[in-house]
Amino acid sequence: MIKSILFLLSLLFVFPFAKDKKKPKATIVIKNAIVHTMDSKNTIAECIALRGEEIIYVGKQDKIDGYINRKTKVIDAHNQVVLPGFIDAHTHPISLASFDLEVKGYKMEKLLKELKIYIDTHPNNKTIIGVGGFAYNDPNFDISKLDEIAPNTPIVLVETDGHGGWINSKGIALLDDLETTEFSENSYFEKNVDGKYSGVIVEAKAYYYAIGKVLKIKENLPEFDDRFKALSKEYNSLGYTTVFDATAGNNDVSDVLFGRLAKISNGITMRVEASYLTSDLEELKTAKVNTSNLKKHNTELFNINTIKVFMDGTMEGYNAALDQPYIGTNTNGNLFFSGNEFQNELVNLAQNNFDIHFHAIGPRAIHEAVIASQKIREQGADVKLTIAHAELIRDEDFQVILENDIIINTTPLWHSYDDFTFSALGQERFNKIWRYNPILEENGHVTFGTDHPSSYSLSPFEHIQTAITRQNKYSGDKKLADEKQKFSIQDAVKAFTTSAAYQLNLANDLGSIEVGKKADLILINQDIFSIDETKIKATKVTTTIFNGKVVYSE
Repeated sequence: MIKSILFLLSLLFVFPFAKDKKKPKATIVIKNAIVHTMDSKNTIAECIALRGEEIIYVGKQDKIDGYINRKTKVIDAHNQVVLPGFIDAHTHPISLASFDLEVKGYKMEKLLKELKIYIDTHPNNKTIIGVGGFAYNDPNFDISKLDEIAPNTPIVLVETDGHGGWINSKGIALLDDLETTEFSENSYFEKNVDGKYSGVIVEAKAYYYAIGKVLKIKENLPEFDDRFKALSKEYNSLGYTTVFDATAGNNDVSDVLFGRLAKISNGITMRVEASYLTSDLEELKTAKVNTSNLKKHNTELFNINTIKVFMDGTMEGYNAALDQPYIGTNTNGNLFFSGNEFQNELVNLAQNNFDIHFHAIGPRAIHEAVIASQKIREQGADVKLTIAHAELIRDEDFQVILENDIIINTTPLWHSYDDFTFSALGQERFNKIWRYNPILEENGHVTFGTDHPSSYSLSPFEHIQTAITRQNKYSGDKKLADEKQKFSIQDAVKAFTTSAAYQLNLANDLGSIEVGKKADLILINQDIFSIDETKIKATKVTTTIFNGKVVYSE
């Protein structure tokens, strides 16, 4: 008898944790929550269990205690709403982190004023790259305005919408092969009537050439690392856990910045999907080789597999490609790509498994992107095809978009009345702007991107509110004509979650709260599904979980 007792006691010492084997190994449990899973059934749950980077349980409150042991971090949500981590499906953090100066807003006077303050407070900077202002706010801008502020420091500035910029005389002097470098009819360094450079840079190919020269003389870009880490924290505080960077630059610029980002990727708290920019046929023909080369920088949290194709300019620049001229002008904008050679290059890229992300604002540009996408599908390529912005879609293109699984990406902050666009388009065309319900009603994919810093707010909740109300802080009481184009709250949240994950080929891991998916979650302080729609933009994130770890807490 005594021997039997001693034997049983010995087993307890040999297997001291045998009893714990039945306990779950949840690292984090969230209970007493309103969990909008955003799954295919729009399931609402009460609690979630996470183990490491993975979701292991989503369901009722009465079962959650079985997932808790002494090591589990328990978050009592106190009836807060839980959502999947948001995905910004069109934004620009890599470029933004490379800028020394960001001036929020669109006024040139403000840009020049803050540039002078920056120069005075950073006298040791050998060069300056910045962003801010809009060219149409100062059509008479010339190089003397920058030379007066910075006679001895090379400066390159990118305008807020990313479709032009400015450079001073010291910057021009840095471009040792400017006269022999070929640009394009859509992107160039403007010259005055006397043949001298005016300081105005038109479109991205030209200003990225200048930025590439500046980056070569910067010392290791240590400030980029700190800026990007700070930006990732800012994105986290607003509920983002994944972003699509819709252009960091040309091949030279991208190689430098992607290399920096790859080195710090283990220290950032969001996933970054990136793209390679093309704005003319020459760049498109080299995109396969250049993008393949940039893949050397891919890490677990950083990935590039998308070619971005600039199809036209912008409404405010009067160079978005319209079917008919802008009101009071003889121009209907610029179309950067069209025709069989363009389409064949895209087919080749798609057949090599590169996703395509078009920038297309006007109806001519959108139509050419739709036709090219249709040809890609006809050749059997199963890649993601996205048309970003898509402000003025022709009626006949909606069905082709649906039939060919073309994703539409939009920045909802602009889905509101503004005097400039109205006066540029006129009533008839303005009535057809920002229409996406023909796609949503047929279960097509529409995604949201903040386009930051081109838009004035990074908050997903301000974008969601504008999508639902069709009014932003500048529109006042004026409304867009077609009230039927308002997003529902469900579709608006889906555009930042499940649809955005689909666009980035991440739907198996992200976009909804389901067992087996990545543990990317946010808790918010009010129920955006039930509150007054005009209060949504005031929503705050209280907790952000990325890859199973709390990366932001209020």
